[in-house]
Amino acid sequence: MYEPEFEAVLGRYARLALVAETDAHEGPVYVPGEDALYFTTVPRAQGVPASGVPRAVIRRLALDGCSFPVGPSCLSTLRAPVHMPNGMTLGHDGCLVVCEQGTRSERARVSRVDPRTGRADNLVDSWDGLPLNSPNDVVVRRDGTIWFTDPSYGYLQGFRPEPRVGDYVYRFDPRSGRLSAVADSLDKPNGLAFSPDERTLYVTDSGANAEPGSYHVGRPHHIIAFDVLDGRHLGPGRLFAATTPGFPDGIKVDRAGRVYASASSGVQVFNQAGDLMGTSARSACRGRSTSPSAAPGAKCYSSPRTPPSGLLSWPPQGLAMGATSGKKEVTAMSAVRIRRTLDVKGADAVMAAAENEATRNGYRVVIAIVDARGRLLQLRRTEDAQAASGQVAIDKARTAAIFVRPSREIEEQASSGRLGALALHGAAALTGGIPLTVGDEVVGAIGTSGETPDQDESVSLAGARAAFGVTEVPALTYSGAQAAAEAAAAAAAARDVWPVAAVVDAGGELMYLWRPDRAQVASVGVATGKARTAALYRRPSKDFEDQAAHGRPSALHLAQAVPLQGGVPVVHRGHVIAAVGVSGASSADEDNELAAAAAAQDSERDDRAGEPAAAP
Repeated sequence: MYEPEFEAVLGRYARLALVAETDAHEGPVYVPGEDALYFTTVPRAQGVPASGVPRAVIRRLALDGCSFPVGPSCLSTLRAPVHMPNGMTLGHDGCLVVCEQGTRSERARVSRVDPRTGRADNLVDSWDGLPLNSPNDVVVRRDGTIWFTDPSYGYLQGFRPEPRVGDYVYRFDPRSGRLSAVADSLDKPNGLAFSPDERTLYVTDSGANAEPGSYHVGRPHHIIAFDVLDGRHLGPGRLFAATTPGFPDGIKVDRAGRVYASASSGVQVFNQAGDLMGTSARSACRGRSTSPSAAPGAKCYSSPRTPPSGLLSWPPQGLAMGATSGKKEVTAMSAVRIRRTLDVKGADAVMAAAENEATRNGYRVVIAIVDARGRLLQLRRTEDAQAASGQVAIDKARTAAIFVRPSREIEEQASSGRLGALALHGAAALTGGIPLTVGDEVVGAIGTSGETPDQDESVSLAGARAAFGVTEVPALTYSGAQAAAEAAAAAAAARDVWPVAAVVDAGGELMYLWRPDRAQVASVGVATGKARTAALYRRPSKDFEDQAAHGRPSALHLAQAVPLQGGVPVVHRGHVIAAVGVSGASSADEDNELAAAAAAQDSERDDRAGEPAAAP
């Protein structure tokens, strides 16, 4: 540890826990909606199609919140036609953006891979007609443009032809199909990440590692910072930091602008001035380098120069992931994280773009915008739109939000014979709902109804493409929810009572339930209802019981309100981030006391841990 501020990164209760043992190598991408981590494997020589040709694949690791380690059964291989995949990130559409290094017979490219189907579509594979070298790492800017590095490591490692272009950094615009070289001054451009405001692009130069296993101290082993000009070009590069020992590879930036870069000693953390704050714990496996990952709180230990076995490990509290690749942090020991949500101005911008598309084409539609939990923010009806479209538009938007995918996908499942998709709770199997995303995080959704399915969807897509603002708010983590429930359990056991304790998020959705063997079955629904009431109405559920008991029986008719004491909000710095509900103790008063004690637990934990760093 070098700087006192590094303690704020690690947190007071830092720990390093094994997640899984596997052949991890590069490109970790965490998908919150799946609670799964995707990564690429260490290349291995294969006898097919030709002896000695290396092969790597994309694997999926199904996680279970903060419960580690996970077993081999949680690992699977994504069956996708990719060739030597390396760095990856998550696109705005929920698909993986993959750097394929290629082989001597297969072109190097950047591709779009659907993690649900394995379908791979080429995004770009050449610059002015010349083949790419071996794309290494990639980020997606908020405007949808794709920035990637293209060093000649494939040639140096013997599986790619001699380069025909330089080792450049590129910007690809999917809308125009144009690929532009934005930096040509680096020896071996490797990892890259934007600052939180996207005005600076950090690129690691690992030129010191020119050949496998080599280290040339006189060649680059540093991080270069570039000013981003007009969102399209880069200014002159300037030295941000040099890494030693070894050379930098992966790189990420957190909300505070701190830079995390890999090195042989571990993950080195720099402040915005480029000063080394400290280094996180290194791998316990000798010879492995460490790369910051795109997963919330995960690190990947491996490198092309090591045996084909790596470790995926949950890092010390506060290790934040790439701000610009949209990876939010969920720290293992912190009760609170930061999430983004669509704000009023953002919803206005989305609605304006969608309405403009509808008006331009003469569509008679209803347009609905919801938040990430599917709750209505705005509703707009164009001239002469049918009345029935109002609820349908809301249902489409809600489907896209809570299922974290376009509603078209659910309709296609039903149409292709999977009729069970029609039974998905809260889903409308109708095309026209599109998630609103920032990086890999769904912050809301838009739904349109009134014309043909394709026309409805085109209006929603126009809205989703708009530049919109978001607000950052605190949210309870899974570990925080677990701690709250366990606090209620401990307090109940001390009193020799056995109630049910439920913890819900700020939208009233269940996060954690503690149900002891001796608890009454009926308390499960009651405890959850109390917690939901406290979360949605941002006040103790006792308030409604008091109103109903003291002359205001109409309180019984409030939507989704359970007028029974025992539901208490969890408040963090003025924000209701969750709620706890308890039912089944010896009395209603005791339910309320246990819920209040559990709700206070998360505030206490968060105060001890300090402000959690998080990637937007």
